[in-house]
Amino acid sequence: MENIQIATEEQKKQVIELLAPYYTMATLRQGFPRCRPMGLVKLVNGKLYSGVIPTKSLYREICDDPHMEFSNCPDGKRWVRVRGLAVWETDPEIIAQMENIIKADMEEKFGRKLPDRPSDGHPATQYFYLDQCVAEVHDGANIQELYI
Repeated sequence: MENIQIATEEQKKQVIELLAPYYTMATLRQGFPRCRPMGLVKLVNGKLYSGVIPTKSLYREICDDPHMEFSNCPDGKRWVRVRGLAVWETDPEIIAQMENIIKADMEEKFGRKLPDRPSDGHPATQYFYLDQCVAEVHDGANIQELYI
């Protein structure tokens, strides 16, 4: 793409809406693509966040190679592809904010609660944001490429 724009807050929200309620996340496992359905993506302080439980293979894949891509085609007419590098969040305030958002989402979507923090005080879910994040938004006739 030749004309990458810096995304406005409205455009960032549009990207999140296009990824909701579920999207495909692609990572690399031993040099091969690995795709899986995901449901967690949130916009916090202008960054796209997701999370993973540390016991899952996805966590190890992200640690080994943080390059990833999200994609979705929610209505068969528009689609979005988002690529970037996962960066583990270390700010306790943002982690607490994410936990509150996710707990509310889990209860609303699935009627179940997110596990409480383990007794060691570390969150049960590790959160990351996408750095160097670029979204391609396709609406059939037009393609926008946005820095998020």
